[in-house]
Amino acid sequence: IFDPNNQCYEVPIDVPTVEKSASLDSIKYEFKYNHKSERFGISIIRKSSKTVLFNCGIGPLIFADQFIQLSSSLASKYIYGLGEHRGSFLQDVNWSRYAFWSRDVFHA
Repeated sequence: IFDPNNQCYEVPIDVPTVEKSASLDSIKYEFKYNHKSERFGISIIRKSSKTVLFNCGIGPLIFADQFIQLSSSLASKYIYGLGEHRGSFLQDVNWSRYAFWSRDVFHA
């Protein structure tokens, strides 16, 4: 995701190019996005059961220099291991906030 009209900070790392491709018949998930309304949204849906696994179209997308914020609904209340925190491995999903870092590498 980037803003073509404004230059902003991007993490200075090389992103590897994926050489493999999968046939469309072997993909088990659908990816949908809405970019035409006031609410940008992305959804990932399991093809076999039509279960929505990830949906971030429920709140606004905030895209700023060195910061992205989005809200998502979850398919289950049993979510484990999201974000960087201390505490229970089972996450509290009652309007909780979690930080995600794109890179966590020690530099000497």
